[in-house]
Amino acid sequence: MLSMSLLECMGNTVEQNVPANCLIKCVRSYVSWNTLVSSYALNYDCDGACEIYNRMELDGLEPNPVTWTSLLSSHARCGRNEKTMELFDMMRVRGTDATAEVLVVVYS
Repeated sequence: MLSMSLLECMGNTVEQNVPANCLIKCVRSYVSWNTLVSSYALNYDCDGACEIYNRMELDGLEPNPVTWTSLLSSHARCGRNEKTMELFDMMRVRGTDATAEVLVVVYS
């Protein structure tokens, strides 16, 4: 519970690398990974969100619809339309169905 509270608070920090590196070593679940990806996305840090996504995969977890939504949202919010579509295509190829939220993000 404390770990999740720390992850949620991290979304408000400017320099996220130190907390992320510490928490990644301690907490490894879909909830924790998705919270990290989302916190980078909310701070308009597309590269950071992708880095966490890559580390999640290295840890053996396949991205789920929440992960994809956060990644797509981060890139769409930053105006990276080509990368947004590239990630959307990757999501589909890897067998994740597009949710209504994903479709709104991609086509808005």
